[in-house]
Amino acid sequence: MLFKHDATHYGVAIKDGSYSVKLVTEYAFENIHRLNPQLNAVNYIYQDQALARAKRLDKHLATLSSAERRKLSPFFGVPILLKDLGQLWKGSVSSQSSKLFLGKKSTTTDDFIRIASEAGMIFVGRSNTSEFGLKTVSDSLYFGSVRNPHNLAYNPGGSSGGAAASTKSGMVPLAAASDAGGSIRVPASDCGLIGLKPSHGRIAASPQVLRRINGLSGNFFIARSVRDIFNGIQVFQAMPNPSRNTLPIIQEDELKAIDRPLKIAYTTDHPRGQGNSSDAIQAIEMTVQALRNLGHEVEAIALPVDYNELMDYYYMILTVEIGKNILRIKESGQQIQAEDIDPLAWLCYQTGPHIPAFAYSDFVLYQDELIAQMDRFYEQYDVLLTPTTSAVAQRNDALAYSQSLVDRINRASSLPPQTLWELAHEAFDHVYQRTSYCPLMNITGQPAISLPLYENADGLPLGSQFAAKRGQELLLIQLAKQLERHGYLKANCIEL
Repeated sequence: MLFKHDATHYGVAIKDGSYSVKLVTEYAFENIHRLNPQLNAVNYIYQDQALARAKRLDKHLATLSSAERRKLSPFFGVPILLKDLGQLWKGSVSSQSSKLFLGKKSTTTDDFIRIASEAGMIFVGRSNTSEFGLKTVSDSLYFGSVRNPHNLAYNPGGSSGGAAASTKSGMVPLAAASDAGGSIRVPASDCGLIGLKPSHGRIAASPQVLRRINGLSGNFFIARSVRDIFNGIQVFQAMPNPSRNTLPIIQEDELKAIDRPLKIAYTTDHPRGQGNSSDAIQAIEMTVQALRNLGHEVEAIALPVDYNELMDYYYMILTVEIGKNILRIKESGQQIQAEDIDPLAWLCYQTGPHIPAFAYSDFVLYQDELIAQMDRFYEQYDVLLTPTTSAVAQRNDALAYSQSLVDRINRASSLPPQTLWELAHEAFDHVYQRTSYCPLMNITGQPAISLPLYENADGLPLGSQFAAKRGQELLLIQLAKQLERHGYLKANCIEL
């Protein structure tokens, strides 16, 4: 049975006795075994553990009254895929879709996974991603490229591409994901799904996770319904704690559509002056008309920040953080050769040690200034609307770097630092030109959601990205609910 409904639907059906947890879990494995040869969306399968847990949860349900069942998590008994990147679960491998981590089992469970387990979710496997989550496509050197359910010749985006492909195909009703620069929103856009990057500090996270990729990354889900996003926030939001990331808890226990007109700024400008595709322009024009139909005030603006400067800093962070992680693998005694990892990862490994501490210190100052700048922006507007990406999904056969670029990367160890950085910038541009709208929200910590309002004549979607001031997830979800209720969202399951 394909999961054609959202995760909340199956959670309700389990609690009212329409389905057993075991049966729903068995359906998930039937789907994985049937669909994964076509999609290559799943790296690891946890069949024995999942079925054993499903039986235990069914026994627990049998002891509860109807009233007690209704108090359970909205996702109780729902099968999900974890992402094969972070999302540590004690005793399981999170390989980061890399040959270097294939046998390394986690010795801890992070807070996101702990809460998912306490909520009764069933972990059925891990989804394919780009190596180290470094790219906004999913084309792991070791596990291979993921294929998009809309058209198998295309990639579902990244780095949470396996999560998006598995959800869109109905393999599972919901999949965990993460986002350090668009890795939830881009695959949601490329696959016609709903992807929220919450505010920094909104979702419960272990201390080491809060600082992952210098604090830019966070966990959440890719979903087919707005209520799954809302329920996910309710279940996974962090309790207030005495830190700089503290956010007030969202208290609403029922999701209502927005009940007032919003002032929404929008643009169809390419963030780096390269020119948007006609699909990106049409997606925003369609979205603007929908918003006006719903009574919102929508105003065209120029982009509020210098995205070329922003992407320079963003590339620097990725270079240092990924380079550091690979260097620590080598320091543990493991040999690393250029052919073992993605060329961009190898370039980070070669370039990262040459980034000066002064540059990293400058980023912190830049980040503070950018946060203040966007706070001023949100004094004038409730929401910022842009395309999620500047073009639809890419073909899998068009993802490779040019041979000239690969040859220069392979000579990286002999290059001076400035030449290395220029080469890294060129390689990152190959991946991020299409997705440059997204990293702003990771640097400022503000929430952003990609919504599926548009598909082109070939049936390929392109998302509309809505962003708001930090802590304003509920506003974005309420607006999404309004668009969904009026039939504007196209997040249905695609059967292969």
